[in-house]
Amino acid sequence: MVICPRPTYPSLADPIAHNALLRALNSVYLQSEQLKNPKDQADCVLYVKYWIDWIAHHHHGEEEMFFPEVEELGKEAGIAVHMTENIAQHHAFEPGLKNLSDWVARVEKDTSLFNPKELKGIIDGFGAILQEHLKDEIDTLMELHPVDSKKLLSSYLRFDLELRKGEKVCLLQSV
Repeated sequence: MVICPRPTYPSLADPIAHNALLRALNSVYLQSEQLKNPKDQADCVLYVKYWIDWIAHHHHGEEEMFFPEVEELGKEAGIAVHMTENIAQHHAFEPGLKNLSDWVARVEKDTSLFNPKELKGIIDGFGAILQEHLKDEIDTLMELHPVDSKKLLSSYLRFDLELRKGEKVCLLQSV
């Protein structure tokens, strides 16, 4: 998978999150066929489950909190910022995430169903769309250079802190 470009705009840390999302999914893709021990396979399934929660939480937070603020900051700066295309891209790979979530649910109930080829096939079904989205979203955010960088950073940090609260909830729900 291609890594998102390193931002030149100092207020955006989102490329780091996007790279982490891609690298985590890539680790599942590359390592799943090496897992022969049922305990290791079960750990992989849990890792995939956490990854699904992470990306869903990340995109929900963007749509509900960060993107509306970005659009408002754009208005203040006199530029039109529309995050609707990025939101549409979120929805474009949701069926693939649903397939992955269904796979996790099946394999959690019966670990003998762990099939790396099936897992990789599911990832192949949405991976390219996800990768393109994560790159495109950074490109969209990179166009925000006319926006007040302190306000943008403040908005991003509020978003990031709110997401971090949810990560703890996701972990607790999985225990």
